[in-house]
Amino acid sequence: MTSEPKRKLVVITGTNASGKSALGVELARNFGGEVISADSRQVYRHLDIGTGKLTSDEMRGVPHHLIDVADIGDRFSVADFQAAAYALTDEISERGRLPFIVGGTGLYVRSVVEGYQLISVPPDWDRRNALEALTDEQLRERLTGLDDTALERVSGDNRRRMIRAIEILESGFAYPPDRPNEPRYSVLQLGLTWPTEVLRRRVDQRLRDRLAAGMVDEVRALLDKGHSVSELDSLGLEYRHVIRLISGEYQSEDELYENLRKAIYRFSRQQMVWFRRDTGIHWLDCERNYLDEARGMIESFIASSEEQQGR
Repeated sequence: MTSEPKRKLVVITGTNASGKSALGVELARNFGGEVISADSRQVYRHLDIGTGKLTSDEMRGVPHHLIDVADIGDRFSVADFQAAAYALTDEISERGRLPFIVGGTGLYVRSVVEGYQLISVPPDWDRRNALEALTDEQLRERLTGLDDTALERVSGDNRRRMIRAIEILESGFAYPPDRPNEPRYSVLQLGLTWPTEVLRRRVDQRLRDRLAAGMVDEVRALLDKGHSVSELDSLGLEYRHVIRLISGEYQSEDELYENLRKAIYRFSRQQMVWFRRDTGIHWLDCERNYLDEARGMIESFIASSEEQQGR
């Protein structure tokens, strides 16, 4: 008795400003696919310029999912992403199309690729508010007191992940859950990044473009709608640094630009540390025709899967 073949899934991931979104669109067009966004900020409405959401024209007719599905302030966890991505992958496959997960939120991607067995611990808002009042160092101390190895698995400068880890541990569960992974899909993972100096130029240009497109005004509009400084500060580098300009901590947009570009470089290096742990990612050769390389790999991936189904 042969087991049912796993459905196919292509992942396009990589560092900030690498061009993975445009690559995902091109490949989805080539292979009759649809894109599932794996970006932890693009799920939120009204975070458009700062998160680099593609415009309708840039999507070029390719359906995109998990963009603008939550309001700022709503909780959208890894478990929420995983459940939605599973459902979308199955739906897209059932329509005879090829699902593409595209994005740089590594934990989102890995939760689906590796089939994390996540636990459902609802947020305790009283506890969370108390934790939000702690400094990063106090959070690290509390997390280490609960599990002296947990900090190795949680980025020590990511407040959201530290707070979530504390919630899970204080609810009596292990962090991460001590359950075997159950991958659901046959996955091809393609990674895109650039040599350091090229990536720096790409980051610089993207940041200039976003500032020219009105990123500062976007943040001002969010504040005018009643969103708090702390709420926006938690939404990532671009929003955190623009808040510093609006509050007067930065004296000019030039100062904002210089500080933010450096922060994005640092974050890109951290992303690569995360991605390099995953030996299943094939890194495209960006100094050659990486689009043709990606096409060839997907064609082989599809052919291999079809061959296995025919056995």
